Amino acid sequence: MLGILPAETLLEILTFLPLPDLNSVQLTCKDWNKLVHTNEEYLFRNWFRASRDDRADFADLELAKGKHALKWLDGVSTWKGLARRHILVERSWTGKEKAVIKSLPLSSHMVHRFKVDEVEQTLLISNNSGSLIGGLKVADIASDEIVWSLPPRYVDAYAHVEYDSKSGYMAFNRSSHEIDIWQRSTDPPHPLARPSQLQSMLHANESASQRQQRGKLVPVAVLNHAGQTRAFRLVYPTLLVASQEAGTAYVWDLPTLTCQEINVGPGWTPWGQQWIYYVEVSQKHVFVCSDNQVKVFDRAGGTCILEFPPTNSILNSPARQQMISYSLDRNPPASLPTPDAIGRNIPDKPLYAMTACALVRPTRSLKDAQEADLDTEDVDWHPDLEAFAHAGGLFAFSAVHVSPNGKDFIAVHTKECLYYVRDFGKGVEGLEERTSVLRFSSASIQNLAFDGRRALVTTSKGVYILTPNLSWKEGDEADPFTLHMVAPFTDRYALTHLSCAQLTETAIWLTWHPGVRRFHMNAEGIPVEVNGIRNAPLIHYVDFTYDPEAR
Repeated sequence: MLGILPAETLLEILTFLPLPDLNSVQLTCKDWNKLVHTNEEYLFRNWFRASRDDRADFADLELAKGKHALKWLDGVSTWKGLARRHILVERSWTGKEKAVIKSLPLSSHMVHRFKVDEVEQTLLISNNSGSLIGGLKVADIASDEIVWSLPPRYVDAYAHVEYDSKSGYMAFNRSSHEIDIWQRSTDPPHPLARPSQLQSMLHANESASQRQQRGKLVPVAVLNHAGQTRAFRLVYPTLLVASQEAGTAYVWDLPTLTCQEINVGPGWTPWGQQWIYYVEVSQKHVFVCSDNQVKVFDRAGGTCILEFPPTNSILNSPARQQMISYSLDRNPPASLPTPDAIGRNIPDKPLYAMTACALVRPTRSLKDAQEADLDTEDVDWHPDLEAFAHAGGLFAFSAVHVSPNGKDFIAVHTKECLYYVRDFGKGVEGLEERTSVLRFSSASIQNLAFDGRRALVTTSKGVYILTPNLSWKEGDEADPFTLHMVAPFTDRYALTHLSCAQLTETAIWLTWHPGVRRFHMNAEGIPVEVNGIRNAPLIHYVDFTYDPEAR
């Protein structure tokens, strides 16, 4: 074949091969080995492009590296080296390679919420009521040092923070009606910035005391709303703010600081005010989590295009839904030490942090579940699920995230269920076939993060990574997703007090506040455990970029 086809044609064919097969080609004979070896930079560059979801064609290696919170690509100078590092990271996510657990014991003391800035390799952190070091601070990930802060008198305890790493815009709540907007100082200034007098005074004071630009933020505006704000979400260029009191979603366009209002409230419940737990926004849609449904609104027209789950769907029947659900009845055995709040139990050496979970498949097909006679069926409900259903219903949605392409979403509610919904824009018809349900049996779900490729889920029993099978459809033999447990994080006290979790391409980030045993000496000189005294929560992260050859 080498003598029959031009080299350009052969190279084009080779770009479609997985990397292990490319290695096999090199072992075929000297001529094939020479062809691959001579053109390996071309082949690995094309492989890298094909492995990306956006199929971006980078002409420059430095651009292809991108921006990351961790310095894992420093020193990589070839496309082959870049491909190798990405492969190691993907293997580490599934427990096939080792990872390293780290913490930030100094800068993240008393953390409540945080966001990762992958451009400047910093963390933006708001604090709980016990903080003594600023109401909001920016910390350097590598050095664990605070590089910028706003004082407690300006940022309230337990403030929620939203941040878009690519654009550098930050939003946090100051009062029941106001949202503060700031932006990264190293980016071009907002042309229509209208900071408040107090914002300007704080900026002048902080600029005088902190001369370096990295990590510093500058004020843009204070956004006021007619009703008390309940939840907000920043996905640049949009800031979505929901007012439960006004029954309105305020859709802000940050480049122009203009606002569109969408009515999301009236008529939701027959008994009065409807709680709003979480909001999400995409280019075309607004998502609102309520007590019993996720509602999806069209941004252009403001109309509701989907109520999930639909009223007459089997997804709205706890017994029928259980028949078609995948479930995790128990965690895999975990013998790894759990890190304490000051990192004393964090292993010094890399470990296999991810453990595969065996899922229990549905007991019935979708058709059988629809036709089941519930009066004669013996449905094995967990006590928590049964009690919650009798108390008023199964659905109390606490979070929703949409995929980057805007076609799919993941939603969770406080009682054990996660829903992966494909092509929600197609409407109610066929929705049950496009929905996969995963039950974390007898566990409440606290946090959800989703980047389109994988989801981070924290429950009262563990921390998990869910990887959807993007090509799955109803009737396939394969499961619609795989599940891995982050093995070291199993402390029940810490899990129930986990206030924030984030997901990046190379790491899992979470607040960790385990029960660390403390003792004092009694009158007889005997050490006695002090109940109820816990160390402060800190940010821990699982670094999947470990490379044994780079150490």
